[in-house]
Amino acid sequence: MSPETQPCVSRVGLRIDPLDVLFFRDGRPFDAASRAYGGLPLPRTIAGALRTAFLASEGFDFTALRDRARNGSNGPRPTTRDVLQGAPDWILRARFRGPWLALVDEDSGGKATVEPLLPVPATLARVESEGDTGLGKWCRTTPRQGLPGRTDPDLMPLWRRGDPEAKHPRGFLTPEGIRRFLEDRMPDDQQWYEPHDLFDFDARTGIGIDADTLTTARSQIYGVRMLALRRHVPINESPGRMVRVMLYEEVEFPVKPPADLDERLTRPIPLGGEGRQASLKVIDAVDWPGVATAVERSLWLLATPGIFGGGNGHLRADRPDALAPPARLRAAASDSPLAVSGWDIAMNGPRPTRFAVPGGAVYYVEGTFEPDHDSLCSDDELVQEGWGFALRGVWNDG
Repeated sequence: MSPETQPCVSRVGLRIDPLDVLFFRDGRPFDAASRAYGGLPLPRTIAGALRTAFLASEGFDFTALRDRARNGSNGPRPTTRDVLQGAPDWILRARFRGPWLALVDEDSGGKATVEPLLPVPATLARVESEGDTGLGKWCRTTPRQGLPGRTDPDLMPLWRRGDPEAKHPRGFLTPEGIRRFLEDRMPDDQQWYEPHDLFDFDARTGIGIDADTLTTARSQIYGVRMLALRRHVPINESPGRMVRVMLYEEVEFPVKPPADLDERLTRPIPLGGEGRQASLKVIDAVDWPGVATAVERSLWLLATPGIFGGGNGHLRADRPDALAPPARLRAAASDSPLAVSGWDIAMNGPRPTRFAVPGGAVYYVEGTFEPDHDSLCSDDELVQEGWGFALRGVWNDG
């Protein structure tokens, strides 16, 4: 059994508390006299930061890693095990999952509770209420047979019943809202948070530094947009109570991790760009909502962005490549793709820019489908970084 397919021995949660604003670049080009637009972190960013923290706790030789990176490679891309020579198995085989914005309630019986928030599913829509309740009306789209305009013989068109003025709401749902969606019920406004409820952006200006003289470089002024999480957010379901917004991540260990993992992570870690830091705390992993029983027709909600297609040109990049006969994709809904790039340490060069399907995408599948590690990605490295994590739901006729 390969390290990538070994079952999970333990699963832990990580509460990530930024010490200041954070900066996570998107995949667009960036140079002097321009603004770098950062947003929410992607799976690869958090997985890399945590893996580095794990390695540091073991006294890993980062100098040797830097030397290997400088030498580069002209052959096939090395595996993670090749790059991290000498690292213990519990790090090499760790599988990451996330990250998510999370509400942290520190006033519940002396023990903090963490509620990860997931993007609003792409098939949900909402219209403002005209009554006195102030609550909006929610509706959803479902696959339908026999509708005009069908162009793909394999895919069913989506049809929405309800108010024609309803629009897809931006924002995030609580676990209870996600549970209702997966059970073919409707969430409501009490389980919904708009983006500005949870975070904002802080625009700042910087200037480049000459690496040789350590002085400011001429004509190297640039702008960045920092992510600032809200420190006090009212709970929709409990008016008057306040919670904090943090990041939540999970790690699955096919090999048992050290018993003192929490103590090893007491120091702040670098997170994102611009020298920003965050603290870590090991907590219990959450129980994810979903339908556990395998059925012949299922709905899959993408809880983290997914990178599909394998880069070989034979698979469509917007369709999960973990699907295999007898299961087949029958309908799908998604928001705009996310540009993903970064620096490849193994090859000592930039990663090719790819486009990820954002979290909140919904897929309707016919046939029994049991994805490995609950991921719709098929590439082992992408699964290990946390891409494509999905939750199973009910697909009923609309």
